[in-house]
Amino acid sequence: MDKVILKIHIMITDVKEVETNDAVIKMISFGGFCKSKCFKGKILDNAIDTQKIFADGTVELSARYILEGTDYAKNDCRIFIENNVVCKNGEKIVTKPHIYTDSRQLQFLTNGEIYGEIVNEDKQLVILIKEGESE
Repeated sequence: MDKVILKIHIMITDVKEVETNDAVIKMISFGGFCKSKCFKGKILDNAIDTQKIFADGTVELSARYILEGTDYAKNDCRIFIENNVVCKNGEKIVTKPHIYTDSRQLQFLTNGEIYGEIVNEDKQLVILIKEGESE
């Protein structure tokens, strides 16, 4: 079992949608917070998840957001996360996040072997950033 590095709780704040014959496109604004051993903080305004759901069942997800808070050494820092994935509707969603941070203590997030999972926990959307290789 891979170690959870960041556990990010998501709260959807708005959804805009365009429906065509070929796809449904959603722009989902969200906020939330992260409470993990290595980082505690909140998602800054203007976080967005773009979802393209095509008629053939293919789903493209692309989320970009910034977390602001403190690292495990109690230093103020920010973390930028970009999550992209293409999957079939109904498949387990596993992402390959691209992470950038101004924290020296969290540089391993930028270069390390990590992946993301999107799960429901107590009826809330949670993003788990894990160390290791996805299955």
